[in-house]
Amino acid sequence: TQELESQHILSGMTRLINGLVTLVQLTLGYWLGKTLVTSCVDIPEADFPSESVPEEFKFLFAPIIMLSLTVVFQSSRQAAPWALLGMIITYGTTLVTGIWTEKEFGIFVSSVVMTVYANSWALWKDRPASLVLLPSFILQVSGSLGFLGLVDLVEGKRFLGLHQFLVLFEVSLLSVACMFICITAIPCDTTL
Repeated sequence: TQELESQHILSGMTRLINGLVTLVQLTLGYWLGKTLVTSCVDIPEADFPSESVPEEFKFLFAPIIMLSLTVVFQSSRQAAPWALLGMIITYGTTLVTGIWTEKEFGIFVSSVVMTVYANSWALWKDRPASLVLLPSFILQVSGSLGFLGLVDLVEGKRFLGLHQFLVLFEVSLLSVACMFICITAIPCDTTL
């Protein structure tokens, strides 16, 4: 969003294409690994649908992911607590709004809250909003949907694969559009 906001379309498109190339590389690695293993070992197909992970595990793994994102983005000691708080607010807003509304509307609401929080923090601390915005954005828009979608496409599950891949783009575009609206409503420096 930084590149598009500052009219650097070429660098924004380059980052998008790099992300898609990485996604394709991961999918090809999965396909190659699966092909090698199945050529050496007979793996029986499951006759029953796999059960989803129990809801309790969300509350176990969410804090681990949040702490990991502060490390990945190399948040400073001053910005890390605020980035963690932003991720907690974003995740909590998504969970709460998802109870009463459609998932997409919950993502829209959490994007509004996330962007308003980051811009308010930037104005208060006179620091770039991206320090607290980017970890929350990555937490909300997971690349695993695109990866799982491409894996399903490779395995021949076209409808499921396309659905997951399109959900990734829907969530991404919805979040980016919301951030554009909020950034223009509360203007501040979003650069690093």
